[in-house]
Amino acid sequence: MADDWIGTIEAAQILGCSREWVWRLAVQYGKLRYKHVPGRALVVHREDVLRRAEARGRKTEQSDQHSDQQQTQAQSAR
Repeated sequence: MADDWIGTIEAAQILGCSREWVWRLAVQYGKLRYKHVPGRALVVHREDVLRRAEARGRKTEQSDQHSDQQQTQAQSAR
């Protein structure tokens, strides 16, 4: 899905860090899946960012919404 990828500004807001640190996490350290997109310098995979935020104890509204969506999908699949 197109919304699986987010820009470094949004990722930085979710993680509570700078855009530069998001870039380092992705490109330099390989901690986030990323790709280069024309017109945008770099996008990272939303799921990786949300997992990292949760692992670091950052509870975000987006991670709550993502968890709710996953629970709804799991219940629908049953």
